[in-house]
Amino acid sequence: MRFKLLSLSLLSLFASLPFTSFAQCQEGHVAGENLIDNSGFCEGYHHFRSDYNFNRDANGATFIKPGSFATVTNPQYAMSLYPKCFDHTSNGGVMLVFNGSDSPNDNAWEQELDNLKTNTDYVFSFWATSLLKFSPAQLDVFINGKSQKKTFTLDSTLCEWNQYSMTWNSKNNTNVQLAIRNLNSECYGAHFALDDVSFTSCEPDDLLHELKEAKVGQVFRLDNIYFETNKYILKEESFVELDLLVEFLWTKKQVEIEIAGHTDNVGSMTYNQILSENRAKAVAEYLKERGISPSRFTSNGYGEERPEYDNSTSEGRQKNRRVEFKITKI
Repeated sequence: MRFKLLSLSLLSLFASLPFTSFAQCQEGHVAGENLIDNSGFCEGYHHFRSDYNFNRDANGATFIKPGSFATVTNPQYAMSLYPKCFDHTSNGGVMLVFNGSDSPNDNAWEQELDNLKTNTDYVFSFWATSLLKFSPAQLDVFINGKSQKKTFTLDSTLCEWNQYSMTWNSKNNTNVQLAIRNLNSECYGAHFALDDVSFTSCEPDDLLHELKEAKVGQVFRLDNIYFETNKYILKEESFVELDLLVEFLWTKKQVEIEIAGHTDNVGSMTYNQILSENRAKAVAEYLKERGISPSRFTSNGYGEERPEYDNSTSEGRQKNRRVEFKITKI
């Protein structure tokens, strides 16, 4: 049984706004998988394009020329004026760093997607931060070449990541061109970084009905729980789904659960066992931090022992890497 993301009713009223840092799916809908390739830029300069010039040697350079960008783990390596800071999701991860000087109205990031569903709401979001205090970047989103008519002037606080998002209805479109563009025309300004770009569909959700009918022994799969590759630190986009689990446990105070982590068969059995245990523990720790008594849940890792799909395919392996919870008392 799939356990999906439910948007909070308080945030749903923002979904009709043209562009806001709080855009979410409307109440009764859940966010699907992220359709952006290389969304966290771990693969470097792949699966997207930019009007900026790519600096291939940024980690050994002392300066990124105006109108250039780089994929780096630390902006100080890219330009001596930049501060030392980390990417949005982890210490040492990759981000895109831009010198926007003399490059107004150029697309900093652009990607095309196809096979979209028609007449469907999609949420487009990205994280951004300033790298210089003066003349911060002014970012706008262009969809299919059209401005969304909302300019975001980044916070002048350095290395403080903020999320910006919007909803867009596909209507009759089955493909889309997404772009993030800097509008700042000031010289020596618009130094900024991007990370964790996301584009997800809003799908109808019937989870509340399923939970009302929950029985002892029933297993719910946490499909919107995300970790860094081969790591067990929860990504921030996992919190909304986990908060729904917290709400369920607060409402049904007699319910007890087992949290189970699973992996595919890539790597050694020992490594997979440890990874699955740590991922289950990460979810358990989240529940504990939100006030759920540890007496009401256990966490176990099963490594590669319990595959549900064929591990010989990449799709099967992806589905086997999962976290679930089972109702043990109700």
